[in-house]
Amino acid sequence: MKSKKSHQVVQLTLLTAVVIVTLACGIIFQSTTIVDEDENSTTVLTIAMDKSLLMDASINQRWQQQIDAMTEHMLLHGAVVQPYDDDLYKGIQTSITFPDLDSLNVQQSSEELSIFDSFTIKRWRGEFVFEAHTTSALISQRILQITGISESELLLVQFPLNISLQLPGDLIRTNADQIDGNEMQTWAIDWWFQEEHPLYATSRVPLILPVITEPETGARIKDASEGIDFAGTGEPGADIYLYRVEGDQRTVMATSQIDATGQWTLPTVQMGELGQYVFQVEERTDHESSWSDRPSLEYRPLEPIVFVPGFYSCSEGIFHKDLKWHWGWFPSDDPGWETTGLVPGVSTLYYGALLRYFIDQGYELNENLFIACYDWASSLPEEASKLKEALDWECLNW
Repeated sequence: MKSKKSHQVVQLTLLTAVVIVTLACGIIFQSTTIVDEDENSTTVLTIAMDKSLLMDASINQRWQQQIDAMTEHMLLHGAVVQPYDDDLYKGIQTSITFPDLDSLNVQQSSEELSIFDSFTIKRWRGEFVFEAHTTSALISQRILQITGISESELLLVQFPLNISLQLPGDLIRTNADQIDGNEMQTWAIDWWFQEEHPLYATSRVPLILPVITEPETGARIKDASEGIDFAGTGEPGADIYLYRVEGDQRTVMATSQIDATGQWTLPTVQMGELGQYVFQVEERTDHESSWSDRPSLEYRPLEPIVFVPGFYSCSEGIFHKDLKWHWGWFPSDDPGWETTGLVPGVSTLYYGALLRYFIDQGYELNENLFIACYDWASSLPEEASKLKEALDWECLNW
């Protein structure tokens, strides 16, 4: 299950420019990640080198080897890879799609060419939370791996690293160095003089409305002796409250917390007295709450039914007569009808559909469904008196 998200997007832009000072040219390393309202995401990675640098045979050979290895690596991870070529730079551009934020987080933090040693974007209690970490040592290591530039050549490289992030909603917390309005945030990482680089940001978004999915609205609860299981969806991390609604009054029946996937369950909720009920759930965070619709359900056990077949339908007896079963209507391996000893074949033949309907509704023979066979050849007043005696007996013992 996915829930409705804000129509804004999460956009993460990582732009690294590596410039060889002596040649006034360099390398582009740019990664842009876009997450839609359903938490699907696409990462586009552009890696390109200044064409004047590629005139050096040694640099060009190492660069092409790294680009070939990078292309093979990205194809194995399901990416689409195509050439990148403009007036100044030449390289590749890759695009890879992730079905959810978890997949994105894994790729950004554990993928062997990622510049982050940890990376997380998640939705929790009405907020989008971004946390990431990298080090200068990791950054220089990745550039060596991706470009083929040696450690001695890195000494001639200016390496400004800017990481930009855009979150949906209202920005409420960040350690970014620059904020463009309430949207784009930029971290300027000085990898020459600072070793540790933590990044974080939080924005607030409207809550995903809670929904009761179980039991279905209008359901009839026949047996609540062990409680009723409620379930639904809502805002990840929010506290959930189940109410029984009676007019303007609400009674709290159970509480829990919505999990990270937006699912919640409230098992074995005690219903109380029989009757028609309306339920509603509320979800709460530290700054907001929202309410579900009000589905209704009926808590009423199945009332006993005594079925009296029509004239000529029974051959003898009433209730406790041991009459033979006719297997022609229902499968003999149906456990609900194996040893009733109550219904003669003719009743099964003509009333099978009706009896099956009762069984499908939860009725059980000799528990709350009784077949009153009678001897049509005998005196009807006499048989009726037997029916009364049997009804009195069953009502006394039900």
